[in-house]
Amino acid sequence: MVPKAKGPEARTVAEVIGKRTELKGRTVLLRGKVVKVNSAVMGKNWLHMRDGSGSAKDNTNDIIVTTREQTTVGSVVVARGTVRTDIDLGSGYAYKVLIEDATLQIYLHVPFCAQRCRFCAFSGGNSLSFREAEQYSRLVVLQMQDL
Repeated sequence: MVPKAKGPEARTVAEVIGKRTELKGRTVLLRGKVVKVNSAVMGKNWLHMRDGSGSAKDNTNDIIVTTREQTTVGSVVVARGTVRTDIDLGSGYAYKVLIEDATLQIYLHVPFCAQRCRFCAFSGGNSLSFREAEQYSRLVVLQMQDL
């Protein structure tokens, strides 16, 4: 399970799908794992995102997000976009709900917490010193500049 984004616009995949009528035209914030990417289709990248909510049985566990930004399968991102419903693009491509024109933020876990969060898979404790944490942070920034 990916932890839910924070803030008044935050929703889970299952919430967006289940409350699609109520959320139509509204901005939502969704944190999830990218499980499929179709790049450069109709000028957008089409992402399938999951967060562990919902069910495959009733198709409430996967949502499509469109964006102009790049990402890769396996990335955990925060998407902010507009809920659109009953989209029919023709040729069999019809969607009950999707999140359109999203901006993406990367969810980066830096394991320097004072205590372990309930969703965290990091098995170590907070064993890094402040100096090591600063060095680690500088290296992450350098690597992100290469993206």
